[in-house]
Order: sequence, then structure tokens, then C-alpha cells
Amino acid sequence: MNDMNLLINELYRNKLIGGIDRALSDFCAKLAREDSPELRLAVALTSCRISSQNHASLNLRQCSGMTVGEFFASELLLGGEMPPDHLLQTRLPDFTACLEQIDRAGLDLLTVFRGERLYLRRYAVYEQRVADIILARAAVHEERDWSAALDRYRLEGEQRLAAATALNGNLSIITGGPGTGKTTTFARILGIMLEQGPLRIRLAAPTGKAAQRMTQSVNAACDRLQAHNPALTNIPREASTIHKLLGYIPHSSAFRHNRDNPLPVDLLVIDECSMIPLALLCKLLEAVPDEARIIMLGDKNQLEPVEVGAPFNDICSSGNPLLARRIAQLTKSYRFAADRGIGKLSAAVLSGVPEQVEALVAAPPPEVRFTEVDARNWTQKLQAAAVFFQRCRLMPDLAEAFAHFSQFRILTACRRRFLGCDNINDYMIEFNGGKAPFKGLPIMITANDYNEMLFNGDTGMIWQDDPDAPLFAAFPEADGTFRTINLNLLPPWEPAYAITVHKAQGSEAENILLMLPSDGARILCRELFFTGVTRAKNSVEIWYDDPAVLTGPALESQAQRGGLADRLDDAEATRS
Repeated sequence: MNDMNLLINELYRNKLIGGIDRALSDFCAKLAREDSPELRLAVALTSCRISSQNHASLNLRQCSGMTVGEFFASELLLGGEMPPDHLLQTRLPDFTACLEQIDRAGLDLLTVFRGERLYLRRYAVYEQRVADIILARAAVHEERDWSAALDRYRLEGEQRLAAATALNGNLSIITGGPGTGKTTTFARILGIMLEQGPLRIRLAAPTGKAAQRMTQSVNAACDRLQAHNPALTNIPREASTIHKLLGYIPHSSAFRHNRDNPLPVDLLVIDECSMIPLALLCKLLEAVPDEARIIMLGDKNQLEPVEVGAPFNDICSSGNPLLARRIAQLTKSYRFAADRGIGKLSAAVLSGVPEQVEALVAAPPPEVRFTEVDARNWTQKLQAAAVFFQRCRLMPDLAEAFAHFSQFRILTACRRRFLGCDNINDYMIEFNGGKAPFKGLPIMITANDYNEMLFNGDTGMIWQDDPDAPLFAAFPEADGTFRTINLNLLPPWEPAYAITVHKAQGSEAENILLMLPSDGARILCRELFFTGVTRAKNSVEIWYDDPAVLTGPALESQAQRGGLADRLDDAEATRS
């Protein structure tokens, strides 16, 4: 048997690729006009990139010559038995040399872009559709002087430029960190648009948690501004999830609203766009009428989505000048002063300069604290947090308990190993008697359930109205009420005393405890560090076991340019 086939089997035996990856590899080999071991391996790794690493394609040039250990670095941090060293040191072949073999296979299931990116075709189709729609919208541009309206709504500087961009086209992309005024800016944009006439406006976000935050932010912005700008009273006060907006069809990946049945909307505002995966963004953009406007809000410096693709980051990183004029960046934070606390730390992290972080570790500002821990003392140091969370069990009112819980969150870089969220959650449950579920237990949904309209990342709490009543789960709604669910009807869930930084995107808390362990060094990165720190509104404490982590792996960027950025750039090159 060829060495490549042996390698595929060994990757499978060591749980580095899944059964579906190997099965797809075998399926393609059977359909191919000309089978080859390199084709089988390339398909297995492409499938793995999609299923476990959330990339839309496999960059053949980039991974050629990598060791198996380098390719599967993130998977190796999930715990379990470590694969043998000889496997980890095995080098992948030069896949660019076998592009002809992939082409000769003649498989409609596969496609290669730019001679280096191997796709399962549907993801290439998603990318191309997003590129086509984005560029068609970017081409719509008019030059109209909005100075009087911009003055009336007190828009200045970066926010003024962002508003003018949105008002002069049917696509606007506003990127900026927490507290840079994205919500305030788009609320004022909507106010100006509504002065021109009535509009059907919808607000949407990728998760229930993000939609809830968007609703709260919009309400706060409108309440603050509408005394001076009466048109703001007509802005919708509630955001929905993208799935709910599009209309979920049970047991189907399609939605009720699509190209043939577009949304009845004149203006769509989408928040937390950095969290939206490729397939969902494609379906959302296809469902918006051509004549309707779209405003996309997000932070390009945050972590990539937990599902396949990072389209917002690719759109923001594109060098296409047609698209660049539709992108506005907000850099001034109104939440974090640049010379104090979280603002200073987040800027140091984004800079990637170790000396800036070292200076803050040596002399941290009042809102920031660094704590070195080890395997012997971390549980003792965690007792104060355990006592804080335990108070939820003693509170008589659900809303009060959930508000108390939401003031402080523990975020981790990884799930398992030292300072992972699984260990912390196990400790918290043991602190509360060792038997879950129980009243006051925070939980997070881990799989989408369209029947109950609960989605991966939604956070709730186990509750009971009195000691003799049955337990139930409660999830906060956008209007401040709670939706209750029988425990037997819950989709898969897990305790949420501690959650990964990935899961925390789209949320915030007054105070954050962020874990950055050295045994998670391979998945630590600048985007994770920045996202974790900026979830805090008031203070952040960072636990670490090796100071070198803070100035090494945690400052290195792992953002990867995807195929969508290349397609956007190629369109400009073709047009030129």
C-alpha cells in the first residue's frame, strides 16, 4: 500500500482526521477517473480543514512540507492520547506537484482556485456568490452632500465619514473595536435615512446573545439621542437572530427567505459580522433585495467564526479599491480611555509589541491585574469566584440571579488541560455539591435546535421557583423577560461558569477573568487575547503560568487570509 494511504489510515487511527474525512477521501477515489494516493490525502485534509478547523479550503502551497504535528497543532491541544512522535514528525508531500492529478481526477465535488486552494465545491460556490454580491453592491455609489443632516445629528470625525459612506451607497461596512460608537453611528444613520421617508428596517445578529446585546445597545442609543433627533423613534427596538430573520425550515439547511423569496426589507443592519460563517452570510446576502441597503457592523480584530469561513475578515482585508471606499474604520474608543486600563492593554495587544505588554505586567493600571498561578494553587485562588457564583443559588429571583452571574465571567483559551473551561466548570460544580443540574447553574447551549429556537452559544440558567418545584432552564429574551424550557427538551448543553473566548464573542461583562495557560500556547494568539480582554467593561484579570506566554504566543496573529479576499482582489484585477 502506498505511503500516503498508510498515512491516511494512521491519521484516522490517531483521531487526527474523522471517519467522514476518510470516507470522503475513499468516495472521491472511487469516482475519480484517475485515482492517486496524493489525491486521497489532499481530500482527507481538506475535509478535515472544513470539519474541525473551520477553513473553507486547504491551501496546498501553504501546507506542503508541513509536519503532521504542525498541521494538526490545534487538535493536539484537545487532550487525549498523544499520537506517536514518528507520526507527528512525518512531512506532508508537495501538494502543488500533484495539482495535475487532482485535475485529471475530473471530480465535480472538488475545485481548485488560483492553483493553490482546494475546495469542496459548495464552499467555493459560497465564496464566489458572496464576492459577486458584495462587489455588485460596492459598485452602487452616489455623491450627495449630506453635510446639513450630519451636522444636525452631531456626527464628527470617523463617525461622520462612516455615516456619509452609508448614506451614499447600498453597502456600508463599519469596523471598530468595543466602545468605538458603531451602534451610535448606525442609529444616527438610520435617523437621517428615516427623515427621507418611511423604511422597512430590520436588525439582526448571528446569535441570540449578540441579538440581545444589539437590542440593548440600540435602545440605549435611541433613548439617549431621540430628544434631539425625533426620527429615531421609528427605529425598530428589537434585533433578531439571522436564522429567525431568514425563517428556519425544520430539517433543512435552506431558509424561507432566499433569492426567490427575498426579505421584505429596505434596510438591513447586521451586527457582530465577524462571527458570521461563510454559508450563513451567503444565504443572508442572497435574501436581501438588490435595491435594499445593507449596513454591516463588526470588529475585524476579533476571533474568526466557530463555523466554516471568516468572510467579514476577508472583506475587510481585501485590497479592492471599489470595496475599500465602502469600508469605514472607527478607532477612537469612547468606552476605554487610550491611556488607561483596558484601553491601554488592548492597544498593546493589537500592536504585537512585547515590550508594551511587559511594561503593563510590571506596572499594571488599576483596571488590569496579572496573576501568576500554577497547578498547585489555582483552585485555591478560584475560591473567591466560586463563592461569587454560588450566591445565584441563594437568590429568590431569577432575573436578579442572572444579572448577578452576568457581572463576572471566566474566559479560557482552551477547553481541556490546565486552566481550561472544563476543569474550571468541574471545580465549580464540585464546590456546589458535585451533582448537576441544580438551581443557579449557568448553562450554554452547544448545538443548534431550531424547534426550540436555541442556538450554539446561547446562555441561560437552571432554575426552580421553590424547593419542591421541578427544575427548568431559563433564557433571557431581548425584552428583559425569560423564556423557560423543560430540561427534557433542552438541546445539548454544558455548564457555563467558564467558557472559551470563542464562545464569548458577542457578549460582555463588567469584570472578566481571562486564562492564558502555557499548555495552550499553540492556540493562543493576538486575536484571542484582544477578544478576551475587550469583553470586559470595567476590569480584567489575567491568569498565566508562564510570563513568556504573554509576550510570545499571545501576541502573534493567527488571522489567515481566506480565498474570499483573493476572489475580491481578482475581480479588481480583471476589471482593470
